[in-house]
Amino acid sequence: MIVFSGYWEVKDNPKPTAKKGHLKHVLDKPIDILFIDRERLDLPFKQYPLPYNQLPAIDLVKKTKSTRCSTKAGLSIDCNVFHQLRVIWISKILLFKTVADMYPDENEFVWSDCVFAYKLDEVMAAEHSGITIRSCSYKKSLFSGKLPNVTLKVSACSIKIHRDNIDNLIDLYIKQVDWANTNLPVYDEEIILSLMYDQRPELFKLV
Repeated sequence: MIVFSGYWEVKDNPKPTAKKGHLKHVLDKPIDILFIDRERLDLPFKQYPLPYNQLPAIDLVKKTKSTRCSTKAGLSIDCNVFHQLRVIWISKILLFKTVADMYPDENEFVWSDCVFAYKLDEVMAAEHSGITIRSCSYKKSLFSGKLPNVTLKVSACSIKIHRDNIDNLIDLYIKQVDWANTNLPVYDEEIILSLMYDQRPELFKLV
């Protein structure tokens, strides 16, 4: 099993986690490899420099035409900042393929958010051949109620995918992002994964 995470600084990020120090908190996680914009000498685990403009979702995610966005938690955010964050968030699933190629002898791969990785131990321990992820539901309206027919099912802070299903899941994921680019004014990786769960629940194990 390989556990990985990633950090790319986004200027003017208003999310509360941005003030907590991502790299300080990632030290508490069982990380094998960290994708990062530039290598930091003070980090004790293996780092893989990956510039923001080379993230796998950089050409997949389309910019919104609005100037202000609202996140699931009701946080108002500049849409240019939101777009930068969304490229990072959408890249999470796509990076599973990168890590699997780096570790051909491993079969299970786990993404951990830097600051909060809820139920990471349960996700790591669960037995499933597809994607294991934390279940979640927001009681507030998603993005100010602008997302029709979308019910949030998952939290993407801790994710495990088995090698056997990485290619299949990424294909479905990219198709869902393409659909969201046309049909949703705003979205993030949790919205994409929730829509995938609605269509193919057998591919998921919720913890």
